[in-house]
Amino acid sequence: MAALRSQWAVLGAAAIFLYVGAEVSVGSSLIYFLHLSDVLDVTHEQAGKLVSLYWLGAMVGRFAGSALLARFRAVRLLSINAFVAAVLCLAVSQGAGMFAAGCALAIGLFNSIMFPNIFTLTLERSTASPAATSGLLCMAIVGGAILPPATGKIADSIGGSAGLHAAFLLPMVAYVLICAFAVRAARARVVPVGEATATGTAG
Repeated sequence: MAALRSQWAVLGAAAIFLYVGAEVSVGSSLIYFLHLSDVLDVTHEQAGKLVSLYWLGAMVGRFAGSALLARFRAVRLLSINAFVAAVLCLAVSQGAGMFAAGCALAIGLFNSIMFPNIFTLTLERSTASPAATSGLLCMAIVGGAILPPATGKIADSIGGSAGLHAAFLLPMVAYVLICAFAVRAARARVVPVGEATATGTAG
C-alpha cells in the first residue's frame, strides 16, 4: 500500500488509532465509573443519562473548534486539546467525587477537534496520494475496537474502584502521544499540492 511508504501517513494513522481508541475507551467506561460509590454513587441508569454530556461536549466542541480554527493553527489546537485531555485523564485516575466525574465528562469536549485536525495535518504532510493516505487513516479507526478491551483489562486486573480509576491512564498515554504528534507536525514540511501524488515516497 502506497501510504505505508509515507512516514506521515503512518504517523497520522497511529494518531487516529490512538484518538478513536481513547475516545471510545473513556465513553465505554463512564457508566461504570460514575456509578462508583467514591465518584457519584448513582444508578447505572442515571449514569447512562450523564454520559450523554460526554458526547454532547464532543458535538459542541466541534462547532467551537471550527470557529477557533479561523484564528489559531491546527497544530496548536490539537496539541492543547490533547494535552488538556491527558491532564483530565490523570485527574480522573487520582480524584474522586464530583471533581473526578466532571473531569471525566469534560474529556469529550477536548476530544472534539482531534479527528479532523489529525486528518488534515496528515494529508498536508504525507507524500502518498490523498486517496491512499485517507484510506489508511480510515482503516486506523480500528483503534476503537482495540484500546477499549485493553482499558477493560487494566480495570479488571486491579479490580474494584481502583481499577476503574487506573483504567483512565491508558487513554492518558494515548493523548500524550497525540500531543507529541501535533508538536512534531508543527516542525514538519507541508507537502505542496501535486507533489504527493507525484512522489509517493517516504516523507
